[in-house]
Amino acid sequence: MVFNSLTFVVFFACVLALHALPLPWTTKKINLAVASYLFYAAWNPPFVILLWVSTVVDWYAAQGLVKAKRPTSRHAWMLLSVIANLGMLGYFKYGQFLLDNFTSLISAVGVAYHPAHYDIVLPVGISFYTFATMSYTLDVYLRRAAPAQNLLDYALFVTFFPHLVAGPIMRPTELVPQFAQPRRATGEQLRFGLALMTLGLFNKIVLADSFLASAAERVYDSDKIPGALDAWAAIRPPRSARRCAWDLPCRTTSASPTRRWGSRTSGAAGISHCPRGCAITSTFRSAAIVTVRGAPMPRS
Repeated sequence: MVFNSLTFVVFFACVLALHALPLPWTTKKINLAVASYLFYAAWNPPFVILLWVSTVVDWYAAQGLVKAKRPTSRHAWMLLSVIANLGMLGYFKYGQFLLDNFTSLISAVGVAYHPAHYDIVLPVGISFYTFATMSYTLDVYLRRAAPAQNLLDYALFVTFFPHLVAGPIMRPTELVPQFAQPRRATGEQLRFGLALMTLGLFNKIVLADSFLASAAERVYDSDKIPGALDAWAAIRPPRSARRCAWDLPCRTTSASPTRRWGSRTSGAAGISHCPRGCAITSTFRSAAIVTVRGAPMPRS
């Protein structure tokens, strides 16, 4: 499902409508999890199985790490996570690369090898959710974070649709605790999210896909090294649609609008946070978090 499509508009409107109903917080989280799976399945339903495998493996690996008494047991649980996640990522993303290099290597020693055609579809967002789930297990292994209190919060951390297929890769300590208590968007957040979504749609559809598309294609198709202005025109379209989100860190640079929004940079280089708990993030994801997640509701 593409963020700048009518399908996503209908999907997002349904998610907001369900989230606005006076339902228990657990029910709302289940709705968000189901919506996130539907969002991913809209592209290729069978690949949801990979998402489930990655989620379940790292959930039980983290539980095993907590219960393990011996260092060898902890190493084994961590190794299970690494093999499962990197195994899937290596097969789908780097399988052709490894096969080509293996073929070239044995051809260099005089062995003629003609492998079968490698026709594997790369699952959308596999790098993002693979490293997200593995970072969860790694944090538990290094005792930098406690495991999630329940499977629902952890599954929602992995599948939350605004960052599922396009990042950013989030640490569990950044998002999992936010699912612990009810949240509801304020009127200000709804208006702010709608304004940023409108601006993002304009930048994406009018500027990136129309006005600057030909310039970007000429730069990328050219054999010459582009000049500074040409390079800026080529990289600006995919980075032009930025919006603010609730507590969602994003990879960005000092040339991005984070500086103009008066943000402060923290942590590793390239991770920025906006004022009032907001963060700059890329095309059409942030308003989803502003409006769906919102601010914490006071406990009665």
